[in-house]
Amino acid sequence: MLIGAGVQPLVIREIDMASQIQASFDDKTGESEYALMGKFKEIPVLIIQDFGKQGGRSDWWPQKIYDIIDHRLIKGRATVITSNYDLTNKRLITSRFGENHGAAIYSRLNGKSEIWDLAGPDRRLAG
Repeated sequence: MLIGAGVQPLVIREIDMASQIQASFDDKTGESEYALMGKFKEIPVLIIQDFGKQGGRSDWWPQKIYDIIDHRLIKGRATVITSNYDLTNKRLITSRFGENHGAAIYSRLNGKSEIWDLAGPDRRLAG
């Protein structure tokens, strides 16, 4: 539907977003942190896969992912998030992203979002 309408979404795992931004700290990518953050904030459709896997592995990431989600929400940018975590569980989100940013991320995800539970068997484990 999106591609048929001429919209090309950016599909990226949360871990890869964090890795790209972290690499920009030492100028390893040729893209500045500002440019990467702008790309993640401004692209019309962003699909973040495996949300919560990166979580609070670093002290800087919760602020960055909060900033991206908050900006996209304010600007009305379409954001699709896939996760094996229950995004309606505030305790879980705050445990992944810290009390301050986790609560804010939880609020944004559960405030004006639609959350669909697509539970079922893990097809990756099927032979």
